[in-house]
Amino acid sequence: MGDSFIKMDHGHLEDMFGRRQRPDINVRFSYKELETSPDLHKYQFFVEFINEGRVMCNYYGFDLIFPSESFLEIREQGRPDGSAPRPAFTGRYLKEEVSKYSDMIKISFRNASDEPPLFPGEKKQITRAGRFTYKVNQNIREYYNNSELLAHVYGDNSPMKTFTIKFSEINCF
Repeated sequence: MGDSFIKMDHGHLEDMFGRRQRPDINVRFSYKELETSPDLHKYQFFVEFINEGRVMCNYYGFDLIFPSESFLEIREQGRPDGSAPRPAFTGRYLKEEVSKYSDMIKISFRNASDEPPLFPGEKKQITRAGRFTYKVNQNIREYYNNSELLAHVYGDNSPMKTFTIKFSEINCF
């Protein structure tokens, strides 16, 4: 063998030729009406992860750029004194500003490291991890209804996916 050659293991070859099995993580967003009045609607946000690949995924999550004016709260499940049993799904939501000059915030979710993996063909809804609620009134509807919200989906050994959702698809004001 020449000096300019190196031995490659099978995993490197699979990666180079696109044959390596990877998880294919997708999400589905939906909502449920909590309160409705003529002036204000309140909603709970639901997220479902789906592994459409052929390999399990240990770590997964998403980021969603969301209107800060519409955001209400993220409430963790369980009793305030901590006496509630540990929920079956313990990942956490996070909220942070996109920038101090922006009217948007980033809502993120990452599953916990001790969670069972997401197996091929499996679907997991993350509502037990916390409650993400938001509101829509006439002003929010007029300003954001035609807006597209940017979302990123992450999974280990899987490329990040980026897509948009219309704000009008997650409310019925």
